[in-house]
Amino acid sequence: MKSIILIICLICPILVGAADEYDNGYCKDPIELQKWANMLEKDPDSDALAAIHALWIGLCAKVEAHNITTQRANKIFEDFKWGIIESTQAEKVRPEKEST
Repeated sequence: MKSIILIICLICPILVGAADEYDNGYCKDPIELQKWANMLEKDPDSDALAAIHALWIGLCAKVEAHNITTQRANKIFEDFKWGIIESTQAEKVRPEKEST
């Protein structure tokens, strides 16, 4: 569980510092694609990682289609990422409280 939180914390915003309002070059960056492949290979059964990866893919598609801006995609991604981190941490605390 700790590794999930660490992995999610290390995931950068989708399109950091994009100059163009609809820049999705980050989504096609071979280094970023390899990072995702590595994370998914290390933890293929993680629902949290699968969900955040699916969100990343979807946001990239929406930016490419000019349905949302890069800035908005970054905010959505960051909000969701922190929501997963908080949820994961709450799951860790819950069993400890139930056993006391």
